[in-house]
Amino acid sequence: MHRSALFASTIVAVAFASACSDSPTAIHEGTYLTTAQQVAIEYAAGKVADSVARYGTTQADTVIADFARVLGRLVRLEGRVQTVTLQLPTGGSATMQAAVMHSSGQFVGASVEAQFALAWDGLDADAMTVRHALLLQGAGAPSGTYDMAAASTSSMARFVDLPPGGSATVWHNVAGSFSVTGEQYQGDCTGITSDAGTCHVGRATVSASVDLASGASTGRAVLASQVLPAFQVITK
Repeated sequence: MHRSALFASTIVAVAFASACSDSPTAIHEGTYLTTAQQVAIEYAAGKVADSVARYGTTQADTVIADFARVLGRLVRLEGRVQTVTLQLPTGGSATMQAAVMHSSGQFVGASVEAQFALAWDGLDADAMTVRHALLLQGAGAPSGTYDMAAASTSSMARFVDLPPGGSATVWHNVAGSFSVTGEQYQGDCTGITSDAGTCHVGRATVSASVDLASGASTGRAVLASQVLPAFQVITK
């Protein structure tokens, strides 16, 4: 198995092992979702991940899809998101909700570091779907600015357009950058316990400006600098 796939599968093992655990001293950034929204976002993130994996053509699509599933799970358990404004590659802008996750671990004798952010709008708690989703992944350093070059297989972006009753369209990065800075973590993730690693909650500042393409269509997704609820997952 590819090293990045090994890493993602271990992250999944950490995030999906649940128990009752909360820390009163934890950093709680952002605002709470309703209970119905908490349940819905995990399933909706899974549907976004399915679209990316289905329409993707590389191992990288599978990995970024796995991260979407994991962060959807963590957001469901913690229940906190930040409201952001995103310039859409399809035109116009949307008010979205977002969170970010820092993943770290040792695999095949090498250290792997990755940041992953997920933003979405139009969460339907009944249908458990979203209207749009932006997935951002930066790898190779624990934080900083990541180059979203088209040729990169580790730092990448996917924008998913999910029209009601229609087929998903997945946009792929061709250029741009994704930045994560100012991380602070204090307290354990709610509902997470696993022998595979640890999970902490906190905050981080995220921004992105990414050129994307879908077929002959091109556009830019822009997320202005914003402090998001953050998760730090460390695998053993």
